[in-house]
Amino acid sequence: MSEPLRSLLVGFGRAGRELHLPCLRKAAALPSLRGRLQGPVGVLDPGLTGEEAAPPDAALLAGWPEAARDYPPERTVVHVCTPPGQHAEAAEQAARHGYRRLIVEKPLAGTLEEADAILSLQRRCGLDLLVVANWLSSALYKTIRQRMDSGRLGRLRSIDACQNKARLSRSLRQPGHDSAFDVELPHLAALALALGGEAAQVTGAAAEDMVVGERRLPLLGRAELTLQHAAGAVSRIRSDLMSPVRERRLELEFDDAAVTGYFPASGDDSYSWLEVRSRDGRIVEQLWLEDDPLTAVLEEFYLYYAGIGSSPLSGAAFNRAVMKVLEDAKAIPARERPARPAAAGG
Repeated sequence: MSEPLRSLLVGFGRAGRELHLPCLRKAAALPSLRGRLQGPVGVLDPGLTGEEAAPPDAALLAGWPEAARDYPPERTVVHVCTPPGQHAEAAEQAARHGYRRLIVEKPLAGTLEEADAILSLQRRCGLDLLVVANWLSSALYKTIRQRMDSGRLGRLRSIDACQNKARLSRSLRQPGHDSAFDVELPHLAALALALGGEAAQVTGAAAEDMVVGERRLPLLGRAELTLQHAAGAVSRIRSDLMSPVRERRLELEFDDAAVTGYFPASGDDSYSWLEVRSRDGRIVEQLWLEDDPLTAVLEEFYLYYAGIGSSPLSGAAFNRAVMKVLEDAKAIPARERPARPAAAGG
């Protein structure tokens, strides 16, 4: 077996501390990766204060030179967990210090221009860059993909997916996003492009404000978009951030079958549900699937970096296409939104 891989987290906010680090711990214990990851995980974040220091099983690093010394680029995977607007800078710093394997938290970048800068950097420096796309590594997606590839479902005709949850407290405390298109829809857009085909055009989109009492947050309540895929299917994806019910649902219509799937609704449980019905409505298949998507992402990515697994779909070019879909969708309600009246002046 080749030398074990090391992990370096760049940015230690919520994504690094609460998502990547815990899932790296779980991934390292999986039978498929046992002995293939070496600790401790490195943490590089100049903004950390003493109170926010790395936990005992992680090593806090002073800067890139120290990181390159203690975490050799030839066998280290860099996790870019900074805010999206800093992804391009973090990727450039990593490349400058010799790192080539990068896992970037979604979205790929803050703007399409920054995404293009990352793609250019990837070409110049030979980066092997992957982007976190939870659902594409999930057991539910992979099971549906297997059923599709078998040909027994027939041609895909439509995709209907929603990801709803109440996000009132967090949005009111600190909005953090420009619209509801930026919160859950990136997950669903990636899912739609993976299932229906990357060549797709936005044919409609809408968004609503979040209104709680006298507070109004523009475009942060609900969002939806419709895609026409060149391969023929139509996707409708939507997210309601004022929903009292938490739901992550996927419905697919094929010529010969209908598929309904539910992803795990939260981190409290790790099971997805799948149902396949025949054209006449008979239940053909119904099963629960053990599913921990973010840990599965890291397992898939690290097996690939170890030279064992196949190349994942969620690379930079694919995620640039996801960003383009969302940018095109956001432009529609922005154009249709009436201009705010000018404030009365003295």
